[in-house]
Amino acid sequence: MRKQVVEEPRKQNGRAAEAPAAVTAQTEAPAAKKVRPPKVKAPPAPKPARAPKPARAPKPARAPKLEKKPKERRKEAEKRERKHRRHSKRVNRRAASLDLKDDERVSLSIEGWSRFRRATLVVTNYRVALITQVPPQVRWIPLEEVSLVTRRWQGAWSVVVTAPTEVLTLQKAKGQMLASFQQLLESEVKQARTGGNSARHNADITQEWCDRATTMWDSRFNRIRLWGRRHPIVTLILFLACVTGAFLLTTVLTSAFSPVR
Repeated sequence: MRKQVVEEPRKQNGRAAEAPAAVTAQTEAPAAKKVRPPKVKAPPAPKPARAPKPARAPKPARAPKLEKKPKERRKEAEKRERKHRRHSKRVNRRAASLDLKDDERVSLSIEGWSRFRRATLVVTNYRVALITQVPPQVRWIPLEEVSLVTRRWQGAWSVVVTAPTEVLTLQKAKGQMLASFQQLLESEVKQARTGGNSARHNADITQEWCDRATTMWDSRFNRIRLWGRRHPIVTLILFLACVTGAFLLTTVLTSAFSPVR
């Protein structure tokens, strides 16, 4: 009788061929899933109380100012005297150029620029005047004839005093100074227009103003100049347009009549 030969299962890659048995075991008994308990947030810890701020130490007292030496006091007195002397000279020059009348006195004055010229706006008890240095010129308006006092921005702060036949303009970098000057000038005009106040009127000034107004309205050139003073921006634009047109016309004529080489 032949012997039955039982063959052992072959090994694949050094491992026993037990894969089918392991697969069947996994399929028969699936692994149970783990259920995680829900997370519970811990309550926030209370914030620690802030410690009170320490009180500020008192500021040390300022040391008393030392008395100035006699030499310094003498220098300051000389400086104030020179300043007062220069101011009095300027006032005298303004009075001489303005030709003050009897009982006329200067109450306000401010220095600045009037259309690229150094100028001073002076207010007396009778009139407001604009004095320019180069060329030396004086233009004025009686206080009772002032129709409007405004403050505008025209490249710099400007105060404009308007009358039917005259316009005075003064520019200054400090707008607050012009604002205070405007308020004082408006109060002076209001007092001059109060009836029965003879200290604010002068017959010679009134007569001279009437003659100037008649001359202004009779002259076409003066009316055009007055319009230009009331509208400076429009005047500047027209001037630039005229200069540009003249340049273009000169260029065209030169090219047309130049000899051809």
